[in-house]
Amino acid sequence: MKVRGILLLIIQLAVVGCGSTKPLGSMPTTDNISVLVKEDTDHNTIIGGESSFIPRMVIYKTRSNYDNYVPVIMNDSRTRIISYPGHEDIYRKGELCVPIHLERGYLLDRRGINKNVVFTDITYEEYALLKKGINEDELLKHLKDIYPLEEMYITPVSITEDMPISFFNDLVKTKSKDCKIVTVIKR
Repeated sequence: MKVRGILLLIIQLAVVGCGSTKPLGSMPTTDNISVLVKEDTDHNTIIGGESSFIPRMVIYKTRSNYDNYVPVIMNDSRTRIISYPGHEDIYRKGELCVPIHLERGYLLDRRGINKNVVFTDITYEEYALLKKGINEDELLKHLKDIYPLEEMYITPVSITEDMPISFFNDLVKTKSKDCKIVTVIKR
């Protein structure tokens, strides 16, 4: 009976492990384990394997002040919401995930936005107080600006790294070549 269970486990692991991936590149880590590096043009550079993604920090500038409004992600044609936060997603370390103000009017994202970000007219505080979850149809009625971005840059820093705000301000000041410029649609 025990041998049969072990054999079944081995077969399951073999089936799961046979998925085929084609990494665009690999990057060595300090413990000599390679992780996949993928380029996701709709979002940003992602580090990790098939089931584990670590997005890069994003610096951006908007046409108006949307700092305290909950962002959602829409499809390219801006006709459908494809991603929006759950209640637990608007907090990080017990604080609301409002963006961090940088110099020259730039913001450092703490939510995971991309070039298809759209801001709702719902503040983080209001969103946190909603008794029940909000669905895509309801959110579509609360869109504030469907083309809010002026500029967007993907930094060389993953969201898991702790870097001082001065580091990101230096990236803004120098327009660092280490940042990837994201083409945004302006109205």
